[in-house]
Amino acid sequence: MALTVSIMTAVIVAVAFIGKSTPAAKPVFGSDMQVILDRPIAVYELDLFFSPRATLADFIESLNAVFKSDFPGSCIKVVVTAFSVKPIIITDTSNPMDQTKRDTPSLVVLNASVYFTEAKTAQQIRTVLTNYTRLIVLINKYSGQPSGRLSTINMQRSTFTDAVPKEITRYRAKELTDITIDDIPSVPDPVPEPNGASTTSPSSSARTCDHFVPAYMSVTFERSFAAMEQRSFADPVSTLRDLVATVQNRIFSTFGITFVKLDILLFSDSPIFISQTNTVLTTVICRLYLTSHQHSSLIASSFGTSAQTITLLDTSDNPSSVVAPFSPKYSIFTNSYDQALTSTVISKLNRL
Repeated sequence: MALTVSIMTAVIVAVAFIGKSTPAAKPVFGSDMQVILDRPIAVYELDLFFSPRATLADFIESLNAVFKSDFPGSCIKVVVTAFSVKPIIITDTSNPMDQTKRDTPSLVVLNASVYFTEAKTAQQIRTVLTNYTRLIVLINKYSGQPSGRLSTINMQRSTFTDAVPKEITRYRAKELTDITIDDIPSVPDPVPEPNGASTTSPSSSARTCDHFVPAYMSVTFERSFAAMEQRSFADPVSTLRDLVATVQNRIFSTFGITFVKLDILLFSDSPIFISQTNTVLTTVICRLYLTSHQHSSLIASSFGTSAQTITLLDTSDNPSSVVAPFSPKYSIFTNSYDQALTSTVISKLNRL
């Protein structure tokens, strides 16, 4: 009996000791940001990164270095979640980029999440990147050699959110991985409508030509965000597929057979939270090819009354769907522009 009591006492003491020695989970705070840099393209440069992989790797390394330097005791990690695989040419004359008449203004865009051990405001996070610059290396169109030029952050276009509590451990936050170039999806052709119908491309004989003009657009849909929802898509792949279907069909309905092809350049696997309005943004950045020049305002008008059902997860990991109207405030469109294309590219576009 004495032995039994001793064993029970030891068990109770051990349990009590374990309970006291197990610390509570340390909080993690996360912020989402879209970082946009101005990178003028010289007349002798192509709008192509010399090495997209090296460019992305440099962003990942430099952003982590900057935040850990400014918040040495509280920054856990910066995770890049989306990246534009090439500069996005713009024709907005109000763009503050320092340029000459021979330069073409362009944007380099990436989405990222930064994790902290304590809360931070969006303004604190924004301030860290006030003077953020990178050497962005493109391709010299005449020699094929690297052509580097300094790019500066565009604070007017970039967005930042408050760092708020996240349901993730610090260990898990440290283990999160960045997007890779291989993760950025391509666009299937034809693209099925969300309701199961499909839009087919015109026959190649209808668009046999030697002149194609690209344009760029960042199309954003904004929806409300409920207290019981997570900032996570229920199915990112389906979300992207439906977005592509909507974008492609809207463009085709406006431009008909002059619309040739749509390329997806960037899509974040999580929505961007805007604390001021308690809404979330779903954005897809695209390049489209046309057979005739079109103004940015006409391209933008394709989306005037469009909306997209965006499904997030609630706190019980169940789907939560809300219709998200097109947001002209957070969308960007460019005019089409002349670009020298190789015979191989022209041949591929004619075969679409």
